[in-house]
Parts: sequence; C-alpha cells; structure tokens
Amino acid sequence: MKKFIKKSYLVTSVLLVAIVSCKKENKIPENTVTVQNFTATINENPTTGQSIGTVQATGNGTLSYSITTQTPTGALTINAATGELAVANTTLFNYEINPVITATIEVNNSGTIKNLTATITLTDVNEIGEYKFGGVIFLVNSTGKKGLACTITDQSTNIQWYNGSNGITGASGSAVGTGQANTTTIVNFQGTGSYAAKLCDDLSLNGFSDWYLPSEDELNEVFINRVVINATSTANGGNAFLNSFYWTSTEFNIANARSQDFSTGSQASSGKGIFRKVRAVRSWTDF
Repeated sequence: MKKFIKKSYLVTSVLLVAIVSCKKENKIPENTVTVQNFTATINENPTTGQSIGTVQATGNGTLSYSITTQTPTGALTINAATGELAVANTTLFNYEINPVITATIEVNNSGTIKNLTATITLTDVNEIGEYKFGGVIFLVNSTGKKGLACTITDQSTNIQWYNGSNGITGASGSAVGTGQANTTTIVNFQGTGSYAAKLCDDLSLNGFSDWYLPSEDELNEVFINRVVINATSTANGGNAFLNSFYWTSTEFNIANARSQDFSTGSQASSGKGIFRKVRAVRSWTDF
C-alpha cells in the first residue's frame, strides 16, 4: 500500500510540473509600444493633403494611429495604419496666425496605448498682402525671394506727369521690372519740379529711399491685388485706393503717358498735364 501511495504521489507531481510548464510556455507575451515625439518644419501655405512626415513608433503587434487633440483644431489628419501625418486644412497653416501647430498622437497596440507629441513649425513665406519691405507686397516671384511692394498711402491725389517740359523722355518701359528705369529716365530729363516721377524718386519711407513710379504692367499688378492691398493698408494706418486714375511711369508719346483707372481697371493714354493720383512702389529681395 505504501509503495502505491508513493507511486501515485510521484505521478501526480510529474503531472503538475508538466501542466505548470505548459502554462508558462503558452503564456501570450504582453503587447508593447515604443514611441518617439515627432517634429517637422515646413513652409506656410502648403497644399491640402500634403505629407508632413510619419510618426515613429514600434511594437510587437499591429499598431494603429489616431489624433486625440490638435491645435488648431482640424489642421492635421493621420493615416491610421501607417502614422503618416498630412495637411487637412491648408488655411490653418498660416505663419502669421499659427506659427506652430501641435497634436497629441495615440498609438494603440491591441489595447496597449502610448501617446506622443507632434510639433510642426511653420516657416514664414513672402506672400501678397503682407505688410513688409516698407509697404504691402503685391508681387512675388517664383522663388518667393524677390518681388514688389507699394506704399500704404497715396503720395498724391492731384499731380501732373511732367513739370511742364515738353519732349520725349524715353521712359518707354511697360513690363514688370521697368518702372525704376523709367522713373530715373524721367527725372533725368525733367529735372527739378513737382511731378509724379519726382515725387516717388524723392520719397523716403519706412527706412527705404528707393521708391519709384510703377510701369504700366507693374501698376496693373497693383490693381489686380487692390482688395488685399486695401485691407492691409487700412489695417496699418494707410488708405485704400480711390476709384480714379493713377499715373504710371510709362510714356506713350510726347504729349501723353499711361494711366490706369482703379474703378474699372482700364488703362489709357492721358495728357501729361492732367492731374492724376500716385502710389509709389519699390523692388525688394529677401536673400
């Protein structure tokens, strides 16, 4: 009987050890998640859907991603499967309003959750309507590093194109980029006196003294963007364009120069002795 009990005890013990061993071997590993805060720097005014980057996270299972909070709300979207962040609302990516955009990202591995912080810093980009470079930007080249700005006020509401001296000045440039040369040519020909080009040439404003009377095409760019220029000008103590003719520096012939009507946008040749309005412009670079 004693031998039987001993044998039974041994069998039971072996079975218990085997069961415990099996349980240890079949235990499911705990889900793990490791995350890293995300940072990126991009230009303001991106396109909707533009990729910003992918958040970094690792785990021993299938990870899913979601945005739990973001400032400003609605700026970002995230791919739930890959963790790729993208632009949801491009209007919120405005350096002047939201220079930094942040979000809390949740990474979920079948119930094991870790959070990370995403920080997107915007780079200021020169854009039409900004009050910079002594005035309001109304033209920016393809690189964003060069363009034109106009003053926030009229330099005159009643001035002639010439000082009474008849003759061809040679200021025939009409394209964008010819206004400065036109102004210099007019002043060299006309000399002293009170007239549109001289008024701009003598102007010293906001730390700049290289203002000039815009060419025909340059003034047309001002007209095209007049709504945003008016808003920026009035917000900074200036005045909106009047619904009237403004002088350009483009000469038409011995008796006439080109002007533009800011009520209709039409351009015309006007007698040099007619009194028109003037808004000075300047070229800027941001290298």
